[in-house]
Amino acid sequence: TEVMNFAGIIGRNMYEADWYKEATQLLSDLHKAAQTKEDSEWKNKRKTVLESLAPDLKQLEEFSKKDERGLVEALFATFPPKHQPTDNWRQLLPKEGDPESGWKSVFRKLVIIYHPDRVGKEKYGDKYHVLCEEITAELNRRYSCYKC
Repeated sequence: TEVMNFAGIIGRNMYEADWYKEATQLLSDLHKAAQTKEDSEWKNKRKTVLESLAPDLKQLEEFSKKDERGLVEALFATFPPKHQPTDNWRQLLPKEGDPESGWKSVFRKLVIIYHPDRVGKEKYGDKYHVLCEEITAELNRRYSCYKC
């Protein structure tokens, strides 16, 4: 990092210099190693969290057998997106009697709402984060049926 900062101070194009290429490669290797380690740690932690979520995942599996309205109502009742204000998601469910042709849009919006990148892992914990990952996977499966 210091070498890269030094190259910025010099103010010349260092991309052809051998030492700069070597420093760039070393920095890239360090980043890859750190990312690999972090991914491995998360994979192990996620495995443990999935084991503790077994009853919830079983319930989610049962919800996936329902029709669109049943799935969304069950999600809202059992696993509401507690990281989002109620008014952001409650109105997404079409009213009874409305034409149900807008499910593609509903599932797209729900994927955005439940997406794990929008969940503060520090605030809500790993368990809720992994649950949102699994919910998003199910919503993506449903949404993909409408994409064609």
